[in-house]
Amino acid sequence: MSRSPGPVVDALLQAGLLLDFGARTLAATTRVLARARLAWRECLHQVHFLAAVTTLPALLVTIPLGVVVALNVGSLASQIGAEGYGGAVVAFVVVGQAAPLVCALMIAGIGGSAMCADLGARTIREEIDALEVMGVHAVERLVWWCPG
Repeated sequence: MSRSPGPVVDALLQAGLLLDFGARTLAATTRVLARARLAWRECLHQVHFLAAVTTLPALLVTIPLGVVVALNVGSLASQIGAEGYGGAVVAFVVVGQAAPLVCALMIAGIGGSAMCADLGARTIREEIDALEVMGVHAVERLVWWCPG
């Protein structure tokens, strides 16, 4: 019976794999930018996809967050007699602080899961292995989509 490595060893292994992937992605980014082979049309297409996928969930999360902030600020403002400033403070907090955070979380969560699902499907269909066998750098092709 084989024993699995402990949780610390497993965490260190996962961190090492993540650092390795980050280094390979950074190297591919440098190669693509040095060769000026970035596919701008595909890049803009992906940005549009992320915006389309994440806008509605970001709004659906930001609105209840704004309500919670408004209730808390309104309660505090009424305690100190500054009810007139409540709306301005809520607008500043939601637009200036909460909305960018929620949008970043939505883009990371929804967009990242869509990209991971695509890469997982490609892995299952062995498309990534086929690219490597053909001599195409898989990270460069799939992350930066460099034709040629």
